[in-house]
Amino acid sequence: MGMPALSTLGESRKTLALMGAICVSFLVLIWLFIPSISSQADESFLTPEERAWLDENPDKLTLFYNPDFPPIEFADENGDFTGLGADVIVAVEERLGIQFVKQSCNDWSMHLQALKEGQCAVAPTIVRTDERESYSFFTVPYARVPVVIITTGSQTGSYTLDSLVGLRVAVVSGYATEDYVRESADGSLAVFPMWNVLEALHAVAFGEMDAFVGNMAVAAYYANQEGLSNLRVAGITEHFFEWSIGVSREYPLLFSAVQKALDNISDEQLNSFHDKWISMQSNQKLSPRLLQSLRIGTLFVATLLVSLFIISLYLKKRLNEKISSLENAQETLIEQANRLQHSEKMEALGTLSGGVAHDFNNILQVIEGYAQLLLKRNLQSDINLEELEHIVAASRRAAALITKLMAFSRNIELEKVATDINGEVTTAVDILKHTIPRMVEIKLNLEENLMPVLADPVHLEQIIFNLANNAADAMPDGGELTISTFKIILDNHILPEAGEEISGSFVAFSIEDTGCGMSKELQTKMFNPFFTTKEQGKGTGLGLASVYGMVKSLQGAINCTSLEGVGTTFQILLPAASAEELPLPHAQALEPRPSEGGETILVVDDEPLICQQSKEFLELLGYVVYTAETGEEALEVFSGLEKVDLVLLDLNMPGMGGYRCLQELLRLNPSTKVLILSGHSEFDVNRDKLTEKAMGFVRKPYRLNELALKMRESLSSSSSRDEAIG
Repeated sequence: MGMPALSTLGESRKTLALMGAICVSFLVLIWLFIPSISSQADESFLTPEERAWLDENPDKLTLFYNPDFPPIEFADENGDFTGLGADVIVAVEERLGIQFVKQSCNDWSMHLQALKEGQCAVAPTIVRTDERESYSFFTVPYARVPVVIITTGSQTGSYTLDSLVGLRVAVVSGYATEDYVRESADGSLAVFPMWNVLEALHAVAFGEMDAFVGNMAVAAYYANQEGLSNLRVAGITEHFFEWSIGVSREYPLLFSAVQKALDNISDEQLNSFHDKWISMQSNQKLSPRLLQSLRIGTLFVATLLVSLFIISLYLKKRLNEKISSLENAQETLIEQANRLQHSEKMEALGTLSGGVAHDFNNILQVIEGYAQLLLKRNLQSDINLEELEHIVAASRRAAALITKLMAFSRNIELEKVATDINGEVTTAVDILKHTIPRMVEIKLNLEENLMPVLADPVHLEQIIFNLANNAADAMPDGGELTISTFKIILDNHILPEAGEEISGSFVAFSIEDTGCGMSKELQTKMFNPFFTTKEQGKGTGLGLASVYGMVKSLQGAINCTSLEGVGTTFQILLPAASAEELPLPHAQALEPRPSEGGETILVVDDEPLICQQSKEFLELLGYVVYTAETGEEALEVFSGLEKVDLVLLDLNMPGMGGYRCLQELLRLNPSTKVLILSGHSEFDVNRDKLTEKAMGFVRKPYRLNELALKMRESLSSSSSRDEAIG
């Protein structure tokens, strides 16, 4: 009986020692933390004159802010003042016990005039200049951001202001940057003032300007918001935006009060405002509070080490158990890092493909357009019509490939259309026969008269390719690959493997192989991103994960059954489209529409062959056609004609560019009807903004009949462009 009692006593002592160490640790922390908690003195830092003026003049506490200058100051979705300047102003208001009367003003020149006349008492974010010093007081700057040079990615190398000589340089009119650029260049730069930062960035992105000089914070915000992925920071100037609070010289007591309130804001709080809106490193020294926190942390670690020493015998055993686990985790992290690197390479490839999409689409438009022209002229004695139809079909397939590349590089949401599953499977199998090993025999088992599904054909094709290629990899020595289609009606049916309950009418296809199959463990991981059983360099591990995501985006379900040594079967179930969801027959939509009265058409495209092709086709339909290869030439032709019924306009052109040409055409005649023709990938990102001033758009490469139909719709619409798109 003595030995167990001694053992129990020993364990109790160890437990008491451990609890005592922990209690000591917490007592030390409490002792250290209490001095750091200090109540802020309630003493006023204002003079009696300043306090009296604030109390007696609430109607003069007016604050004008720019609603479109994010992230510095702007209006949020509710119309409220927000941004870096807004946070600083709130802190000033709290210290002064006042509320400024906030008024939105998007005209900077009007903003400055109001500050000069005293109608605006406070400008929350303003840069001091000698001219503004005459009518405004300036507080000590509370934020500092560099002025940078922004170009497109196609312009390589680093830039300085001196290297911009001979280029078109955009600045924002009225901003301090404009004065800085003009003074630094001594008149040697071609400076073009813009209405705001967004207009300047669009001008550079679409080739209307060569560079933009402005502050990095606002430019980076808009570039990310607008998806202008072809822009880059090409250089940093010696100039910085140093934002202060400006106070009209009409109110000197208000200025002194605001400066004192700003001085009362700690560096730590100002840095937190800065980091919240502008992701830049601060060079401030460590604050006393941070030093106190570091001291607490250091002593806590020391106390914790004492506690760890007491229980080290217990932790030693657990540590040895974890070592092997950590080594395995390290190997897994290395593998995932390699996969991520490969994924980044794929993303770079996608960006490249998106950049060349415009040129490919122009080339395809020329090829397909002239083939269609020859078909319409019906030169049966000289040309084999079947061969021309092959050219047209091949061009459409190439256009579909470009669409895939654009979707891959830009994450563009492709449209869902009524799609025949049997047709997509047959087309995919024709390609698979030339890509998978010949030892794999492909069999088709297609059920007739299937309902169509609402889907993106590109996604369906990718699903079939991914699953079929995986099946081929599972049969290195050959085997059978069977693709079947069928219809099925389910009522609260639970898929045995996926565990999902689904109901309704479905169109399904299955891909079955006679390969090595998968174990139960592999089946639980197969849809995880980056999980793969292939050797390094043989795949990214994204195939089945992307298949799962695409099926879910189509409101469908996926199920897998597999047995080791027997094979694997994937079933894809997609909802059948109802009659109400089906569009009108495509053939009716592409009937050519001739001119109803010899309307005058102006075709604007920098590709001469497209201009000539469009002219020949439209003249066959009875239109009077003029062409121009630049925006400048288009304006000259437009001004010389008595009437232009419709303008067909390409956006990506040299010189002034298509977007600026569109604006000038509408300035000359606001009722001008413009139809945009574009094959540029950037157009998909900014389509809504670019088409709001036009009748609509047709994507290159287009069918000539499709163009004729869209033209007829535009010409037949209301004579007022605003009514047509309203």
